[in-house]
Amino acid sequence: MIMDVRVGTDVEAIADVAAALDRWGERYARRLFTTAERAECGGAAARLTARFAAKEAAIKVLAPDDLVPRWRSIEVRTSASGAPASCCTTRRPSWPAGGGSGRCR
Repeated sequence: MIMDVRVGTDVEAIADVAAALDRWGERYARRLFTTAERAECGGAAARLTARFAAKEAAIKVLAPDDLVPRWRSIEVRTSASGAPASCCTTRRPSWPAGGGSGRCR
């Protein structure tokens, strides 16, 4: 059995997300983050930056050829254990079964 294994990593500057939040406010947050993500982060730039980086990494792992998913179609949540969990709310044939590494609720 051959498995396709991919790793996605991304680093983002908290100061960049903080600056965008200062400049664009809720408009910026609504464009990039789901309602659940915004509620879980409470507007904290550091927590939103971590989710942004996780979304970028997920896009790299999913490696869409022709269509980059919308930012809010990838949701990053904190599981009960404190570990990050992600899910994709938009399905594509080339994406993993189940839509991601976790379930959106």
